[in-house]
Amino acid sequence: MSNKQVQKGSWAAKSMLRAIRSFAGAIGKRIGNGSSTSITRDIWVGKEKVKFSNTANFQQNAVVADLMTNSRQWNSSIVWRSFDAATARNILAIHIPEQDQQDEFSWLHEKYGEFSFRLGYLLQISNKNTQSWTLKNPLFWKKFWKLDLLPQWKWFI
Repeated sequence: MSNKQVQKGSWAAKSMLRAIRSFAGAIGKRIGNGSSTSITRDIWVGKEKVKFSNTANFQQNAVVADLMTNSRQWNSSIVWRSFDAATARNILAIHIPEQDQQDEFSWLHEKYGEFSFRLGYLLQISNKNTQSWTLKNPLFWKKFWKLDLLPQWKWFI
């Protein structure tokens, strides 16, 4: 979406786009068959983009499936040749599902990769570096998230 289109958009569209942009570093990919995850552009190993070895030579459109064999295993010789040692170990530790399934988006700030409004809100607050008393008071947040309110209202507040 171009900046010109955004300027002409509604308040809601502009807000949604700002939220999406602010979550850009918080969303990664969980590997399924690797066909929709870019090796170079997506976050799919840990919480940051992969680090390559000096001999790595990937095309811009290379996908994670290119690092796998036909029998749904990692092609370890390509992985070790293409990435630094720590990254290669982390890649080889990623489980490839036995059944053919699509790659999924994953929320990097949660153990199981599931997004929640609570975590999204806390990320937004921490990105703004706001130093209010509520941020420093975990008891406030504990009570706030236990309130009997609709999730939309919690997000709005």
